[in-house]
Amino acid sequence: MTSYPEYVAQVLSYRADGESLVWADSGPHAELFADIRVPTRFLLGTETFDEMHVAAASVLAAIPGSVKKEMPGAFHSWEAAPMAAELATFVRTAAVGARRD
Repeated sequence: MTSYPEYVAQVLSYRADGESLVWADSGPHAELFADIRVPTRFLLGTETFDEMHVAAASVLAAIPGSVKKEMPGAFHSWEAAPMAAELATFVRTAAVGARRD
């Protein structure tokens, strides 16, 4: 078990992930996300759990202007080049929009 210390070092990240999930389930998304007014993109793999599409629909309905995009990949793995290109385009577009505001 040479990698065990590496897993232990990630526990703080898991705690934050867990707290985020608890918060996201603490009420209707329309209320929880009502004040979000920043560019929001929901990226998921072309192969994923059905629940991810349900979650995406809920987020999209709650955040004005949010976008869902399916990326080549499955579950928690995706193809790096298309994902990097999508993220770069998203950040560039958001930056241009922020300069206009």
